[in-house]
Amino acid sequence: MLKLYKSTGILSVQKQDKSPYPKLTCLVDTEIVRLTRALIPPIYRANLNRTKFAPHITTIRKEPISLSQILPFENQEVEFSYDPRVVSGGVYWWLNVWSEDLLQLRKSLGLQGSTFLNKPPSGFADFHITVGNTK
Repeated sequence: MLKLYKSTGILSVQKQDKSPYPKLTCLVDTEIVRLTRALIPPIYRANLNRTKFAPHITTIRKEPISLSQILPFENQEVEFSYDPRVVSGGVYWWLNVWSEDLLQLRKSLGLQGSTFLNKPPSGFADFHITVGNTK
């Protein structure tokens, strides 16, 4: 049986490099990723690079949305659930995430529930938190 952990995050709006559209992420507790990384066996963890950005859930990225549409969501708290079992697809390591709050936010802006940019590489969950990569 799948045991999910619940947490909250804070929405943050950023400009994107190489895209005319803004990005909306949900900033998550850094301890979630720190603990997950600590539990990965050392033989795998030795080659696991930290992520470029602070732990987050990408909510809107490279989608036709204006800054004025997503700015009202800045600093809002949202709930999400995650599976604490880390998943590896070879290059990336992540946690699967589900969030009705994030899905409803996307739908309220006229976007589909989630896209390949939000889902984990496996496509199993609605969203993901990247734990690291081996690039």
